[in-house]
Amino acid sequence: MVRHAVRFFSALLSCNLAALPALAGDAATPDIIGFSKDGRYFAFEEYGTRDASIHPYSTIFVIDLDTGKTVPGAPFAVEHDKEGPELAARAEARQQAEPLLARLGIDKKPTRQVVYEGARLFDPPTPDQAYATMAAEVTNLSIGDAVPGGDVTVDVLPRTITDATCAARGRDKLKSFSLVRTLPENNRDNVIVYVDEAAGHKRGCSQSNGLNALFVYRPANAKPRLVALVSYWPHSWEEPDRRHLAIPVPLP
Repeated sequence: MVRHAVRFFSALLSCNLAALPALAGDAATPDIIGFSKDGRYFAFEEYGTRDASIHPYSTIFVIDLDTGKTVPGAPFAVEHDKEGPELAARAEARQQAEPLLARLGIDKKPTRQVVYEGARLFDPPTPDQAYATMAAEVTNLSIGDAVPGGDVTVDVLPRTITDATCAARGRDKLKSFSLVRTLPENNRDNVIVYVDEAAGHKRGCSQSNGLNALFVYRPANAKPRLVALVSYWPHSWEEPDRRHLAIPVPLP
């Protein structure tokens, strides 16, 4: 299995990097808010500026890692109806999300992460760079500290799907994916841990998926947690947009 060149971090990238403004073009910038103390919940934000309207937006997702589903009350989405600073939209979304984040105790940063630099998570591509960035994304990453004995490897397996709603819009060759986890003690025993069953139009008639980051959190009195950040690329009126899904990867 080919391992792609990545940079390993022992903690989350600095807040300064995560707060960099998105460039023109609707490739959302992720910001990892963190895990709950017990590791059950995970939250992250996506923010940016719409490429068509130049309106700033921010969405905060809160995921129950036991079920893989969104926590009731989330996500918290804000989009301003006129041009303005992204920080204002972000602050508004955070204010809406704060009661839930506080109630669940979500303020713990990952203890280990791997981010594929070629994905340009914190330096979003402009519209004319979208296709090149999409092609540069990888589908395989490995990370340590999740289980004893070595790295856990996660693979995104692409699959082609059809969708009548997308076809009516002249959009075919849609892509979806499955996630495969490989433990260090048996790198030939690949286990499918997630299949994206969302209808194509629910993902904006996405045409690609990439594995852009892995996050590990080790609670003091509970099992470690592993989250994969998987991209999808909805069609837009110009170049494709980019959004992300946070998917729990079960560990033994």
